[in-house]
Formats: sequence, structure tokens, C-alpha cells
Amino acid sequence: MLDKLVHYLPVIIIVSPIVFTIILYQGNKLIYKHRWRAIHFMVQISAFIYLFAVTYMLERLVPFTITGYIVITILVVLAILLIRQWKKDTEVVLSKALKMLSRILFLICFVLYIVLVVVEIVRLFS
Repeated sequence: MLDKLVHYLPVIIIVSPIVFTIILYQGNKLIYKHRWRAIHFMVQISAFIYLFAVTYMLERLVPFTITGYIVITILVVLAILLIRQWKKDTEVVLSKALKMLSRILFLICFVLYIVLVVVEIVRLFS
């Protein structure tokens, strides 16, 4: 049983973000009855799942560990957002910056996810 789970783990990690995104959106739309609220909540939560999936697919694709570079990039983007917020508002609210970071992560990781899935499909059939 455990051998089959380990064998199918890459497929589960690659497919789960899309399924999770659809379930989150539909669940929030059903609960709150507000489309944009459901979209914003789905984006903020599923960004980290897409980040995990993209990191996993990049680790399989490149011959070196990429996780450190991703963490450093995320911290630099967060620092830029906080400095921008400090210059603009003179008041720094971490929750605002984290919300913006999750939206940026979702956009970047969603596009990378689609590109990496296409790359995986091409590698599978070539």
C-alpha cells in the first residue's frame, strides 16, 4: 500500500493544485454567495499549494536544489512590498503585505505551473 502511494505521489502533487483550487472556489461561492470574495479567498489559499507544486516540478526538472532560491525570492518580494507600503502610507501592516504577496505568488506560480505541466507532458510523450 505504501509503495503504491510513493509511486503515485508525484502525480498527486502535480494534479492536486487544480482540484484544490476548484473545490476552494466552489465551496466559498456556495457559502458566501459572492463570486469575487470566493475568488480572492481561493487565490490567497491556493497560492501556497501552487508554490509547493511548482517547487516540486522544478526540483525534478533542474539538477540542483531550487528551494533556497525560491524562499529568498519570496522574502525579497515581501521586503519590497513592506518598504513600498512604508514609503506610501508611513504605516506598515504586515497582513496587507502578506495578502499582496500571496496574490503575486498565485499569479507567478499559476503561470509557472501551466508551463511546467506542458513541459512534463512533452517530456512524457517524447
